[in-house]
Amino acid sequence: MRKLFLTEAAKAFFSIPFGFGSKMYLGRRVAELELRLLLPKIVQQFEISNPPDGEKVEYFSRGVTVLDRTVGVKFVE
Repeated sequence: MRKLFLTEAAKAFFSIPFGFGSKMYLGRRVAELELRLLLPKIVQQFEISNPPDGEKVEYFSRGVTVLDRTVGVKFVE
């Protein structure tokens, strides 16, 4: 069996969900708009809080505000 070795340039295209160039998905803009509308509707349905055993997370600024670690989130209806 032959092993397939991918170049770094090929790996860069693995995370392009709508394609690229002339073969790009025509409904990309509509799909992105739907996702932007869906997320706030989902968030409105839940109370979002830190889990009881969650640790305190600090933030720092690097042009934009980012968290110093992954955050655990608890969704309660």
